[in-house]
Amino acid sequence: SERSTIVVGLQRTAASAAAVRVTVEGPTGEVVATVTRAEPAAYESLELTVAQPARWSPNSPHTYRVRACLLDAAGEVLDGVCQQVGFRVVSFRGAQLLLDDEPLQVRGLVDQDYWPDTDWTSPDPALVEQQLTWARDAGFTIIRYHLKVPSQHYLDVADRLGLMIWLDVPNWRDYSAAATSGAKTLMEQMADQLGHHPCVVAWSVVNESWGVDLADPPQRDWVTGTARWLRGRSEGWVVVDNSPCEPNRHVETDLEDYHFYAALPDHRGRWDAFVSAFVGGQWPTYEDGIEAPPRPLIVSELGNWALPCPDPPTARPNPRMQRGPSWGSEPAVPAGVMDRFHDSHLDEVFGDYTALALATQHLQGEALRYAVSSLRRESVGYVLTELSDVYWEANGLLDQWRRPKAGLPALIRINGDVAILLHLDRWAYWAEEQIECDHLAIGAPPGSHVTLELAHPGGSVVRPEDGVLRAPHVQTGEQVTLRASLRDPTSADVLATDESTLTVFPWPEPEKLGDPLLITQDDAIAQVISAQGYPVGDAPSAEKIWLTSRLDDTAVQNLHGGGTVVLLAGDEDALGPLQWSFPPITFRTTSSFTTDWMLRTSWLRRDGHFAHLPGGPLLGWDFEGLIPELGVAGLFSSEYRHHVHAGSTMGWLHYPIATLFNRRVGRGTLVVCTWRLTDSSAGAAPTRSAMLRGLVTLAASLHRSAGVQ
Repeated sequence: SERSTIVVGLQRTAASAAAVRVTVEGPTGEVVATVTRAEPAAYESLELTVAQPARWSPNSPHTYRVRACLLDAAGEVLDGVCQQVGFRVVSFRGAQLLLDDEPLQVRGLVDQDYWPDTDWTSPDPALVEQQLTWARDAGFTIIRYHLKVPSQHYLDVADRLGLMIWLDVPNWRDYSAAATSGAKTLMEQMADQLGHHPCVVAWSVVNESWGVDLADPPQRDWVTGTARWLRGRSEGWVVVDNSPCEPNRHVETDLEDYHFYAALPDHRGRWDAFVSAFVGGQWPTYEDGIEAPPRPLIVSELGNWALPCPDPPTARPNPRMQRGPSWGSEPAVPAGVMDRFHDSHLDEVFGDYTALALATQHLQGEALRYAVSSLRRESVGYVLTELSDVYWEANGLLDQWRRPKAGLPALIRINGDVAILLHLDRWAYWAEEQIECDHLAIGAPPGSHVTLELAHPGGSVVRPEDGVLRAPHVQTGEQVTLRASLRDPTSADVLATDESTLTVFPWPEPEKLGDPLLITQDDAIAQVISAQGYPVGDAPSAEKIWLTSRLDDTAVQNLHGGGTVVLLAGDEDALGPLQWSFPPITFRTTSSFTTDWMLRTSWLRRDGHFAHLPGGPLLGWDFEGLIPELGVAGLFSSEYRHHVHAGSTMGWLHYPIATLFNRRVGRGTLVVCTWRLTDSSAGAAPTRSAMLRGLVTLAASLHRSAGVQ
């Protein structure tokens, strides 16, 4: 607007003051408004008008400084205070969030603002500026400040950097008159003391229904009434009633936000289904019986864990870090992580703990890239969990020492105002197979064009707009990089890039095993093994390798007779007669909270019979759809050293399970595999084929080494 008004409320504490003077300084320091009042009352409210104020926005964070001074009779300053303000209006129109009537992109991070040595307070104000500058430079536009009251310094920095702030009101444990009264008082104080900051654009009254039961009408009415009251305090912000996750919902809100976690790539299907339902209005975000008008869509919590590298040498032990969460979830307890690393012989798989941590960090970057890309394609805002690790909580983009995790370039590339987004349905291909992908440009100047390039050890191939891109010819499995570049229409300069790692396999040539060495009476197994080119019989014999999806008495007799049995287990009862004398087959965990919120470290030894699968031990996107949900728990540590070929852990390396291992049973050998290798719809065919080849040659080697020809 052409003119804007600043209302300044003052409480005079110096009885000797003869006057009060308030000045407003513009973005470059010039005085743009001033007022002086003689003999001020104990409480004063002054209005100052600023002509044609420069507006505050993330890209142009213009701020003004309001100085109030108490003066004595000679005009000397007795006391003074200075605060930072800005001019802007936040609103929404249907499903579009607006800043001064311009569409606003929500690309955010949760920040709990904890520090390893000083807990709630930064040990150095410069560190706040450093981490918020990093967030802005990484393309983020908003910080969801989580369940704490931020310092004035924190908000001053956000004002200057153009980072928007979404305030979560600190929660209480149990609903009561005292709790709600205290919460209301706290919100009043926060609004009075923090509301002048232009960065503060949104509030949440309640997070995930903590401290309230929205099924109870009086509690629901309190949340709704408080949100309306807070909304009415200012046109400067929007208000969320309850920022929800399963099973709680919204009642009345300005933003239709939701928290959803999915372990990626493990649960890509679950994530895709959520995004589709959320965008399509089919996800239950409101309490039953409430029909709400369209509101801006934001996934306000999502993310994947990544283990931090070892602490700096100067770090002091922190008891909070070691004991884990107060609610007692064992996988989240870091204490003993190095013992678990060695007991599961992961040092022989990854080399050392740092290599494992870096592998999880690269996987985190690719997971966030996929999640963010899928949301940006649908114009849905997002707030990632989180800016930095908090003690044992390892889903930060920075660790608790504010060191960036290794996989972040994959995310940052697509996190700006201008971006190019690659979309793939699979990440493994046969040699010379056509690569199927599409792309979407965001914020690109008219006439911009996209080039696709496939880089591999033998060179690179650039695909024109109307051309076909094929995987290279390879002699063994190789990883290649598919890169999309968005180019300026005039200069052809690169405006943005995105890339993804693909795995390319040569067409399979099965090993010569004999005619036939493999036996099965399971039609699904026979079909998939025959498709690999291996001859398959159906007459069980100790001289043959028997493949089955469930053990029965005949299979167990075969084992005791010296035979080799491969169990392609599809459920917890697959052990049949051995289930009472054998470590159990179990789901990696029965809790969605731990399977999707915490880290799932799934690995495969890429040596011996699986050396033809390229890449590091951690399972990446080329294994999407194949990563096992089942495994065998309770194996001996020595078995992980010699007989476990693939496995998984949870969180800080808890709950080790084996997903591919062999063990002697009687005079024979049992190979247990819980991978989804017999499901032709699971994962990419080239990876599934390569895993089957490794499994078959492993079984044949064990069979022959037992002396059976």
